Amino acid sequence: MWKYTYIDHTADLGVKITADSKEEIYQAAALILYENLISLDKIRLKKKIRIRITGKDYDQLLFNILKKLLEYYNINRFVGKQVDIDLLKKDSLCITVSGDFLKEEIPLHLYKHEIKTITYHGLHIKKSGKKFTTNVIFDI
Repeated sequence: MWKYTYIDHTADLGVKITADSKEEIYQAAALILYENLISLDKIRLKKKIRIRITGKDYDQLLFNILKKLLEYYNINRFVGKQVDIDLLKKDSLCITVSGDFLKEEIPLHLYKHEIKTITYHGLHIKKSGKKFTTNVIFDI
């Protein structure tokens, strides 16, 4: 199980994620990204995309996957509503994201934030007792 809270950050959108596992950190971060881009109420699980990325460590994997998901959203208008972690190693991650491509004009009231990029500042996955935590900052 995972949860998140918003954290104060000057001119950006920050979240603190707490989860039971590293896998849940990645799952939560991806879903939080989508939830802060657009309302997910009308998004159906019609399509799946699979993304594999590499990085030097768990923190860089998280940064890289969020950047890739945001890029895919901006280019292809794909919005995820479910995220499954297929493989997580220290230097590679493979995820399947279920959702749909935005094909028609979406009413403006359904958009939440225009996220420009993901920042690396403060992004560090830590284990504290039995829980994992990290902060993610979205540049808006």
